[in-house]
Amino acid sequence: MNQTLNTKLLQISQKLNNIEYNDLIVYIRDNIDEFRKNKFVIVYGASDDLLEMEGAFDNEYDCISKRKLLWVDNNFIYEHKLKELYDYLNDEFDGLFINNIQNLCQDAKFIEVNPKVKNCQFEYTTNIPCEWFNVMMDNELYCKGFIFNIESLQKEN
Repeated sequence: MNQTLNTKLLQISQKLNNIEYNDLIVYIRDNIDEFRKNKFVIVYGASDDLLEMEGAFDNEYDCISKRKLLWVDNNFIYEHKLKELYDYLNDEFDGLFINNIQNLCQDAKFIEVNPKVKNCQFEYTTNIPCEWFNVMMDNELYCKGFIFNIESLQKEN
């Protein structure tokens, strides 16, 4: 990713740091076209059980408990679902496609959701290059958020 995009991500995260939740929603809505054009994705928590992604990639994920999402084949997939598939193939088909699943998961970009930690609703661990910000609700930390460029999800050759 080029330096200009890195700088832009940093500027956005600084602007968003300590933003009130409702203001974040308005900011995203007002700037969604720019995020899509620049291939930016904003990640934050919503309600008490959702991880929201908006921008170049739009989706929400159930995260009532600790969850890990892996970037596989241009989509985020729950790690536990891949493990279920792995176990099924191993049991029913004597390991057919096991290597394919292992190869997909090896070194995959990930987001791990850590709900209800450190007096906030959501915190994340990720290996995606990103910039972090705090989201507030009524002047108290609600969740951690981050912004990244979707191109950083592609495997390096």
